Amino acid sequence: MEDNTGYEYMNEESINERLKCSICTKPFIDPVSTKCNIRNHIFCHHCIEEWIKHHPSCPMCRQNLRIENLTPIADSVLIDMLDEILVKCLGCKQTGLVRGSFNDHKNKMCSKTNIKCLSSDIKCPWTGSRDELDKHLKTCIFNPLRPLITELINNNQQLKNQVNQQQTQIGGLINDNQQLKGQVNQQQTQIRQLQDENQQLKNQTGQLEKRLQFLEFTCPKPLSCFDHSY
Repeated sequence: MEDNTGYEYMNEESINERLKCSICTKPFIDPVSTKCNIRNHIFCHHCIEEWIKHHPSCPMCRQNLRIENLTPIADSVLIDMLDEILVKCLGCKQTGLVRGSFNDHKNKMCSKTNIKCLSSDIKCPWTGSRDELDKHLKTCIFNPLRPLITELINNNQQLKNQVNQQQTQIGGLINDNQQLKGQVNQQQTQIRQLQDENQQLKNQTGQLEKRLQFLEFTCPKPLSCFDHSY
């Protein structure tokens, strides 16, 4: 039976039943454990979540069960055993692959995996199987332009970086300017205070001068006001 993961198991009937999910009857994928009272049960993460949506109880013991009660399996022995199961790629038909490294095979090696053109980053729309890429590159109109476009992209990125740097500098200058404005305002306030104090001193000095003039007028001869005969 084919699996929607992109592979099928080899000699599936020989796989230990303890490595299989009782819901899908396939080897566990992303296994999780329940917290049932009698004993914990293990299922595929996806399988048990879908089960709980329709039947909020454990498929094995019927105890009430919620998604929050599920715990990912951390048993390295079980995970290693699952990763070592042999599979066959449904794309290129290669056999003898270990399940744990299948994604690497699919993403890097499988000749039938659909991939994008090497120039997809410069808008080439082509997609196709990996074994058709070389044929496509011979007629790809984007690939010959790649060095020039890459240079333009790099230059554009450098300009963007310079603009960002200048904007940062401008932001710093604006902050400095605001600080200077604050200092100027503070100094202007201090100057006004000093001017007010200076004006007060002038007023006091003027009053003292008037009093002195009055004293000089009323006492024309120095100390005569205070001269007494005995």
